[in-house]
Amino acid sequence: LGVMRFYLAYRSMVRAVVTAIRREQRAPDRDSARPATETYVELAARLADTPGPTLYLMHGLSGSGKTWVSERMITDLPALRVRSDIERKRLLHETRGKGSAEGIESGLYRPEVTDETYQAMMRYCATGLGAGFDMIADATFLAHRHRAAFARMAAERGAGLTIVDCTAPEAVLRQRIRRRQAERRDASDADIAVLEHQLQAREPLTPAERDRAIEVDGEAGLERWLARVRRARPLPR
Repeated sequence: LGVMRFYLAYRSMVRAVVTAIRREQRAPDRDSARPATETYVELAARLADTPGPTLYLMHGLSGSGKTWVSERMITDLPALRVRSDIERKRLLHETRGKGSAEGIESGLYRPEVTDETYQAMMRYCATGLGAGFDMIADATFLAHRHRAAFARMAAERGAGLTIVDCTAPEAVLRQRIRRRQAERRDASDADIAVLEHQLQAREPLTPAERDRAIEVDGEAGLERWLARVRRARPLPR
């Protein structure tokens, strides 16, 4: 990942050269091939000289739409994403989690596993930011210490920080979690017991964190926010 941006710029220049050669070989098509050549050159230039990366912290209770929102962000920003639900299982070498049947303080959700999951995510995000990519950390980030650790890491790498605060009424959260459990198509194993624990243990964003946060509630809010980001930071498609 550390050399991915350089590799992409290199491949763009290779495609530009190939397109230019073909243009010269096919004289009648010279004009039609010119836009493609210029597009590859422009892409290589943008990959070599882009704005500083940004770290996006997803924030919210289980069922608040964090993964759905971040799925849109991946292609719209664009950005790379690290999901806690996947990294948690990767740490335990599980293809399917045990949920919270063993209790919130045990199994997949015991405190030490949660801390290790955030540490692994932070390492991956640090690598991506160092390579110049925008990164999305998709987790609940309900504890201030986890948010603060990621904020320090981003600052050390000269990256921007935005907290994407996903919200939904409690009744909607419960409905979404039950539906997700019934469908069994998502990596998340959070159930109602996990949600109840989160409601009791969550630590609200501080005033300083609020200054860096954008609240996303529903598709309309997400579309407005993505439009603002695209206008402020036009990135290559």
